[in-house]
Amino acid sequence: MEFAPYRLLFSMYAKQTEIKLRLILLLIISFVMGSCTNEVQIRKSALKYFNEGNSALKHRDYQAAIWNYQKAISLDSETPNFHYNLGLTYFEIGNYKESIDSFRRVEMMVPNQSDTYYNLALAYNKISESRMADFYYNRYQDMLSLKKAQERLEA
Repeated sequence: MEFAPYRLLFSMYAKQTEIKLRLILLLIISFVMGSCTNEVQIRKSALKYFNEGNSALKHRDYQAAIWNYQKAISLDSETPNFHYNLGLTYFEIGNYKESIDSFRRVEMMVPNQSDTYYNLALAYNKISESRMADFYYNRYQDMLSLKKAQERLEA
């Protein structure tokens, strides 16, 4: 009989601890869900800027295209298409060194993409760096040969 008050105290302490743990778990879950929602919103915003950049590029509004692609990249720097289209835009306005920088980022993210090699070859050729132009043109040719060989094997 003398232990009954202690049992009651222990039971109340256990319930308080359980409530605290549930609250902490609820906070963690809401934080994780909020982070996921935030990441989705950021991705959507980046895609919106990318699409606006594509529209500007189509209408030859190069400054608007560059601004939109850079904004998309600031929100999501891991999407190769953002860098690729920025590189195309720089190439169109004759800013070949910036174009090369953008295409090199794509090359690091997506190795062995033939279009990237081709555009690097063109940009290096424009700045009279024939050694690098040849290097990337040869890579481009190698990729085309590999694709043709794979197609023959699959046929």
